[in-house]
Amino acid sequence: MQKRGMIDLDEYSKIFKALSDPFRLKIIMTLPKTNNCEDMYNVTELIEELGGSQPNMSHHLGILKNAGLLKFEKVCNSTYFYVDQPKLDAILKSFREAVFGSVCS
Repeated sequence: MQKRGMIDLDEYSKIFKALSDPFRLKIIMTLPKTNNCEDMYNVTELIEELGGSQPNMSHHLGILKNAGLLKFEKVCNSTYFYVDQPKLDAILKSFREAVFGSVCS
């Protein structure tokens, strides 16, 4: 497997494929970047905010979670989601370095 930077090419592909859908980008832009309980959303709240159905929202959240872009907290019978901001930052930094070299900040 070819490697560029710190993440292998298959992982880059998986991450950018997850981010290539406009609805998933809306989810990433809506969710908080920390696990502050008051700001996190569960599936029902995301549907109220962004529209869609429960199966569709769960599908998109699963793709983002599988790509390592989301974290979650279980509270009672609900799962609340937030963006794994440190991981997203590291992925983007690593990608910039792999593509443009370390001179780009």
